[in-house]
This record gives sequence, structure tokens and C-alpha cells, in this order.
Amino acid sequence: MAAAVAVDGGIGAQAPARAAAAAAEIAGRWTRDEFMAPGTTTEAPCISNVNQVIDPKGPLKGKGGSLAQWRTEARGRLQQAYAAMDALAAESRSIAGRSFGLNVYGLRDGRQLRWRMTSGRHSTWERIEPLLASQPESLARWYRKAQEQALILNHREQVWRYEVKTVDRLIALGAPRAPRALRITIERGAGGGGGGAPHR
Repeated sequence: MAAAVAVDGGIGAQAPARAAAAAAEIAGRWTRDEFMAPGTTTEAPCISNVNQVIDPKGPLKGKGGSLAQWRTEARGRLQQAYAAMDALAAESRSIAGRSFGLNVYGLRDGRQLRWRMTSGRHSTWERIEPLLASQPESLARWYRKAQEQALILNHREQVWRYEVKTVDRLIALGAPRAPRALRITIERGAGGGGGGAPHR
């Protein structure tokens, strides 16, 4: 009986070690390479690999891209937004017997569509929407669609105005350079609205 106890004790002592060895073998097979896309690697990229990804001649070379072209396209998008704003405001003002409509307001460096009563008092969509209950259903639908379009145009105007400012700043600074922290990283080979007056 004593011998049996000794044998059982030996088997019990070896069990944790065997379990640990099995877990290590499984972990060795389940490397993160198995979960990565084909062609990728877990090895840290060297500086030569970085140079293959980052073209020192510029990402727009040979594609007709330049800062000047970018500025022209960005300004064109912004002007399209302003033209759409003017058209939507004019359409809202053309509604016969209306008591409110959309107006284009000039900000310090941009424009926004906002609601205004025919009395001249400023308004908001939260105040306008309850008034639609007294309007014909087709007209009420038009006003709701106009509000949706106004929101889209206002946000696009903000985005495209910022884009124009960005490219203007890049051109004013001359040829853009990578931020200092990014240059050091690459060299080391590491991976790694206020109110405003009515515009019209």
C-alpha cells in the first residue's frame, strides 16, 4: 500500500509538468503569424523595407497630383457647396405664403444655412418643425428634406473650408517635410460657429 501511495504521488507530481509542456507545444504552433494576412511577417521592418513603402519622390509623382492641383480642386468643392446653399435658400424663399425660410449667413470665414422667420427673427429647426403641422403634407415633407440638405451642406462647407486652409498653409510653408518626431522614427528604422450677418 505504501508503494502504491509512492507511485501515485510520483504521477501526481509529474502531471503539472506534462500539462505545462503540452501548453507550450500548442502555444508554439499557434503563433500570431497564423492570424496575419498572407505575405505579412511579425519581424520588425528594417530601414530598407520602410524605403520600399515610402517613396521619397512623393506619393503623387506621375499621377498628375500637386499642391496647386489639390488647392484648385478643394476650392472648387467649396464653391459648389456655396452654390448649392444659395440655390436651396432661394427655393425656400420662393414658397408662396411662407412664414419662414432658409437664409445663407456669412460667418467670419465661411457660410452657413440657417432658418429665419419672414419677420426677420432668427429661428431654429426645433422651432420650425412644430409649425409644419399646419402645412400641407407635401410641403411639410419638402421642409424636412430641406433641413436634411442644409445640415449636409453646412457640414460639407466646414470640411471643405478646412481643406482649403490646410493646402493654403502647406503652399505658404513651401515643400512639406515630415514632422521631426516622424523623421527620427524613420531614420532609426523603427516601426511603428459663431454668429454672423446674412449673406443673402
